[in-house]
Amino acid sequence: MALREGLRQELPERADVRGDVRRRGTLERPPASHVAPYVGALGQLLSQTFAEGKVLPVSSLWSEVGMMAWYERLRTELPNLLAPRLIELRGVLLSQSYGGTEYAARLPLVMAELEQADTAGNAVGRLAPLIYARAGKAEACETAKTRLAADKDPAFAKWLAAVQCRPSQIQAR
Repeated sequence: MALREGLRQELPERADVRGDVRRRGTLERPPASHVAPYVGALGQLLSQTFAEGKVLPVSSLWSEVGMMAWYERLRTELPNLLAPRLIELRGVLLSQSYGGTEYAARLPLVMAELEQADTAGNAVGRLAPLIYARAGKAEACETAKTRLAADKDPAFAKWLAAVQCRPSQIQAR
């Protein structure tokens, strides 16, 4: 009985936290018309992750230009969903990590998306310090870290502290 009563007392507090997360952006399911392209993009992202980890040779990846176009298509056709933006951001960062051909071409698009998200304070904006650091934009990284330092989420604060804005330092994952 005490456990049940304790849960009832905690529920409103947890509901507020969930509500805060929803305002930042959700990982909602794509519409039925986009499930196949969405799953395809996730498969491509997994292949890129394997290439980054040297589980697969980079040469085994099919057209990186096609992958990035696929990611961009999802992001533009589903502008209100968070997941397609995260997929595209991660795909570009993976391209950088394994020396892909599309990183340099896609970086300006990613930076434009990130600058909008960073000023809007949404979920993608919370990743700004890490993405700026990976792109070699130390000042933007430090500015974003300073702006986000007021976040009260202890797990996020720990992650944020681990992000190093200067290339000579270890990057957070």
